[in-house]
Amino acid sequence: MDHSHHDHGMHMSDPPEARCRMSMLWNTRIIDTCVVFKSWHIRSNAGFVVSCIAIVLLGLFFEWLRSYAKRVDQKILAKEGKGRVRLGSSRDGSRERGEDAPKFSTISRASRVYRSLLYAVIVFISFFLMLVFMTYNAYLILATVAGAGIGHYLFSEFGMGGDDKGMACH
Repeated sequence: MDHSHHDHGMHMSDPPEARCRMSMLWNTRIIDTCVVFKSWHIRSNAGFVVSCIAIVLLGLFFEWLRSYAKRVDQKILAKEGKGRVRLGSSRDGSRERGEDAPKFSTISRASRVYRSLLYAVIVFISFFLMLVFMTYNAYLILATVAGAGIGHYLFSEFGMGGDDKGMACH
């Protein structure tokens, strides 16, 4: 049977379809890099630059949000804690000294919900940036690290307390 008269949508003059390329190895690919989502498909050098800037800004936002969460904790402690918030752990030696173990917080439910939402957003952004890092693209990794470093420089404060895990995933 002759099928030459059927149009199957393939023409020899059509350029090959741009596709996301994934690599589990260190790479410096720019065009056809996809970042986390298939819809975040980089098709040009300009798009790659914009993507790198967006990743740097996300890193900055992540560091700002971490410092904001620490300030929220300090405000809650000042307003609602009044010595009732457990700051230490049972390993702080209080039991060995014959003292009662510290009590847990009696902060309001609204404050606890707000703190939990902040924490959830921080964890989400942290994992998102980890996925960007896992593109193994040297430029995107550099953008992630640059955003974290600049953000830490701009927003971290000494003596704020709390853990300082950096951009750990969790």
